[in-house]
Amino acid sequence: MLGDDELESVRHEMEALDADELLPIKLDLSGAVTTLLGVLPELRALREQIVKELPAFNLARFDKLEVYALGLAQAHAAFLSATQQPEDLDELVESALQRRETLLAEVKLLVQHDIVTDEPLGQLKGAKGYKNIASDLVLLASALRETWPRIEGKIFTTAQDLDGALEASRRLLGIVSLRERAPAQVAEAMERRVRAFTVLSRAYEDARRAVAYLRAGAGDADSVAPSLYPGRPRPRSSATETPEPPGSAALDERATS
Repeated sequence: MLGDDELESVRHEMEALDADELLPIKLDLSGAVTTLLGVLPELRALREQIVKELPAFNLARFDKLEVYALGLAQAHAAFLSATQQPEDLDELVESALQRRETLLAEVKLLVQHDIVTDEPLGQLKGAKGYKNIASDLVLLASALRETWPRIEGKIFTTAQDLDGALEASRRLLGIVSLRERAPAQVAEAMERRVRAFTVLSRAYEDARRAVAYLRAGAGDADSVAPSLYPGRPRPRSSATETPEPPGSAALDERATS
């Protein structure tokens, strides 16, 4: 996990980006983070050479590559959390419906024997919709709870069953609440993820430029700092062409931002 200071630093850089600077996400972010973290040791091994041969290079950004990667991983996880439904949602709904039917049968039987009034039955919302199911569970469980001393042990439903019904209701209402807030949450999570990706991408591309310059003779730049986009190797320079050093006028001004 990132520390508060590191998170604040990343957040500041993300928020400082203008909208027209943001990069589209056209790759697997989990794979990109894994790739970058995997090559960090080799990149860091070149740091001394970078300091010596590329004095204009943005070392501060280079040194935060791991922080950027972890920041992107967190932003991506938050985005997935905001857009994916609980894995057990179908199971939860099925269980809640079964509980509703069981409690409803119990209440109807008690109404027939004049043990409870039929008032709760007239307030039921129905078995369609998470909010309706959740409301009915509370209503039915409450009706049984109010007369529990008279019926405990005389019906199939147990106190644990009532607790389970109320817990299912709570979880369903939680899902409803999340869905109602989802549009704003998804938009916020999406923008945060794009900003985190842009910060990381800019820093890593700077690092790849440095590696291309330093390892031009060895020809292994793409192994040391591979592209985050599968199937997109770095364009090879001709045998007589020497890459421009990062920080030179030929590079964009982002390297020194």
